[in-house]
Amino acid sequence: MGFTCFVPMRFISLLLLAIVIAALPHPTTAKDYTADAMLDVLGKSKFSNEHKLFSNFWLLDKTGENGYGGIKLIYNHHTENVDTILVCGFSCIVHDKPYSKCTSPLPFQIKLTDPLDSLVAKFHSEANMSGHAFLLHSIGYDALVHYTTNGKIEWIKFFKNNISAQNITAPAAPLREVPQAPVNEKLEQARKLVEQENFTHSSPKKEAPPVITHPKEVPAAAVNRKIEDAKRNIEATAFKTEEKKEIVEVSAPNVSVFKKSLLDIFKAYSSSGFKNVQGDPKPVSNFWNYKYTYATKLKVPGEKYSMLYSFPFQNSQLDFVSILKEVDAYDSSVADVYHRFEKQLMAEFTAADGWTSVCLPNSDNNKLSDLEFKHERYGSVILDCTKSPKGRYVVFLRFLFFSN
Repeated sequence: MGFTCFVPMRFISLLLLAIVIAALPHPTTAKDYTADAMLDVLGKSKFSNEHKLFSNFWLLDKTGENGYGGIKLIYNHHTENVDTILVCGFSCIVHDKPYSKCTSPLPFQIKLTDPLDSLVAKFHSEANMSGHAFLLHSIGYDALVHYTTNGKIEWIKFFKNNISAQNITAPAAPLREVPQAPVNEKLEQARKLVEQENFTHSSPKKEAPPVITHPKEVPAAAVNRKIEDAKRNIEATAFKTEEKKEIVEVSAPNVSVFKKSLLDIFKAYSSSGFKNVQGDPKPVSNFWNYKYTYATKLKVPGEKYSMLYSFPFQNSQLDFVSILKEVDAYDSSVADVYHRFEKQLMAEFTAADGWTSVCLPNSDNNKLSDLEFKHERYGSVILDCTKSPKGRYVVFLRFLFFSN
């Protein structure tokens, strides 16, 4: 007598369902972009998948920042790759915007309460100092750390380097405390200002009536043509071509040589990132020991010298500085030069032209405070007086640029 095995259909259905589920791809856990993994986005294109995943993890807005999370990405002006990660700590303000403290785990096991000697131990590197800021090297990455006056970390900037385990050394050039060029949160506003017409009207131009019944109405069309001709002449003078409108100010007979020289600096940045005015490499002994310096035709009347430079690497964004005075120890000549340029800036960059001025007290108690003149269309020019750890003083003009 044979034996028949009966298998319920319900059992077969469940078995098939289990096989199908097992064959499906298993969902992967979203990558955690904190701690050392935070650095993985450096050098990546803002259009890459890595950047997209990083942005989603940190809930970044379209400018690459999250003020509540205390993090901001800074992009290269030309390549649109991620150049720098800015992490905010205590009392962090970026371009007049306050940021919350980042409470997530940081690379190299950094804590925002770490004193400098702890950072040196974690990086296995010496620290170059300028004021309250320090530059530390590690294999593949650098960190630029700025302290508050009470010894807590205000912000950290992480960026890539080409250092290997065999050649890690202390940096050759001290850092500077100037924020990097592009000001992302102002980008849309600056672009709209750049694209504004030189002539504005309270109402749109009126079309000519379909039938002219009175000959005296004809001159109205002629008046409009004069306006259009004047508009084209000014655009040709200010912008050279209609296709590319640069951030420039239309020349006027009462613009001094001093003011024009500073506006030319803003124009050179907005048109080419200084590439059009970059000369040959020109080593210059300077206060900051910048290594990659270049000749330039940009000059400020009354300066000691000026230069274009790339920092910290040769392919970093070009920047400009005008040195007005350098001395080994403070004397009356420092104040004389400072107040002479202060008077010129106050007279030339006025509120009537859209400039606002503000005093920026130095945290290291220098004898003279920084004086900033800001315009929402251009950026800022800052009259700065800085003291080195060895007591050397420099008076100079530095710039913050709005990208167009």
